[in-house]
Amino acid sequence: MLKKHTHNKAILRGPFVSGKILIIDRDIENTKSLIDCFEAEHFTVKLVDNSQQAMNHVLSYLPEIILLDIEFPDTSGLDIFRAILLDKQTESIPTIILTAKAEPIDRIVGLELGAEDYIAKPFDTREVILRTKGVLRRRRKRDQPSDQRIKLHGIEIDIGKREVNFANSNISLTNPEFELLVYLAKSPGRVFSRNDLMYRLWGYRPAYQSRSIDSHLSRLKKKLGRIGQCIQTVRGVGYRFQPDLS
Repeated sequence: MLKKHTHNKAILRGPFVSGKILIIDRDIENTKSLIDCFEAEHFTVKLVDNSQQAMNHVLSYLPEIILLDIEFPDTSGLDIFRAILLDKQTESIPTIILTAKAEPIDRIVGLELGAEDYIAKPFDTREVILRTKGVLRRRRKRDQPSDQRIKLHGIEIDIGKREVNFANSNISLTNPEFELLVYLAKSPGRVFSRNDLMYRLWGYRPAYQSRSIDSHLSRLKKKLGRIGQCIQTVRGVGYRFQPDLS
């Protein structure tokens, strides 16, 4: 179910972003409103409501981004996501997970698999559009060549190759995790609020407190192992990368 709202161009104002979107969602009636708003923002949108045909449509349409509902009666949307990741033609297409489930396990699994983001239902279509634009902007930016590297506290980040190494070991990160690490590591010691980090990832600051950044950073810290302690929580404020730990 979508939250009712008035389409507000002032809220959606920002750098022009458009592209091909594939929405995989069985809730056709409520998704129509979302499609109308995307099309008003100059996106080309295709809707698939059949989970069994979803992968065929992904391959034939080859969208720039996928919005995937993980709740289908005959299969899990996460299985569709795994199929997308296993195909060479589609493995790099960014995916945003949609879910109405209260339990966090499905969205956690989706993020661990490499989803760019998750959005809980019911949602505000303005937020979905802004997050989608943010993912596309970030994706297009990272496709640009870069030879920049960051070296701090034994960790080496190759921005061009999108690689992270520590103690001669490569650390595999999802795209949001990598972007957050780079953003924090570029300004060691500086404290960033959750809204600052959300603006970095999705290009807007939400009007309410979102915990999706917490989920990304929690997994990032675990993947970094003992170096993960360099990412510190500043209670009531946000996060910082503090490399000089005793």
